[in-house]
Amino acid sequence: MKKLLYTVSALAALALLAPSAGFAAGAFNQFGIYTDVEGDFSTASITTPTNTPFSAYFVITNPYNDDLGTAIPTVSGFECQVLLPATGLFTLAAVLPPNMLNVGTVPDYIVGGESQPAVGANNAVLMISFQFMATTADPMEIFLAPSSAPSIPGTMAIADGADPAILISCYPSSGDFALPVFGINTAVVATENESWGGVKALFR
Repeated sequence: MKKLLYTVSALAALALLAPSAGFAAGAFNQFGIYTDVEGDFSTASITTPTNTPFSAYFVITNPYNDDLGTAIPTVSGFECQVLLPATGLFTLAAVLPPNMLNVGTVPDYIVGGESQPAVGANNAVLMISFQFMATTADPMEIFLAPSSAPSIPGTMAIADGADPAILISCYPSSGDFALPVFGINTAVVATENESWGGVKALFR
């Protein structure tokens, strides 16, 4: 059985559904890292002094079931890899929402548990609250990738909070796995207004 499905099924008793929120314009099913908890696309980078902790947030924006043509109001799991710089950046904390569990080994995040609501203008689902500290002023970048054993080959995924058996392909906010989703002391660009068809075409 796939790891993500196993995890969310094992924790299904914890699942809570939230009311549906209005769906925001912009690309669907994106994973990104921001300094804003609601995934504001202008906050995908930070300039920070050395040896000073700062917060960054792993956020899913605009979760959407393309087969049904409907927004997903809650997410009960996700899977991906978060690839940090090899040197110069310490992870001081990586906190999941209450009653969620990572059964992967970092950098793999294979997470499931209590459903988390999509909120705000970007229908954002906060999944990891990071605290980092840079030990150099050099530019550094964070990338995302599919998990080492992806449930959907070639992509990252989320589980629909209403039915954890439904897995949805997801994509990096940069529009390409080869491009960073977050920059430290360097700028990166999140794909705010890419259409769903355009995003899908990037991964064919």
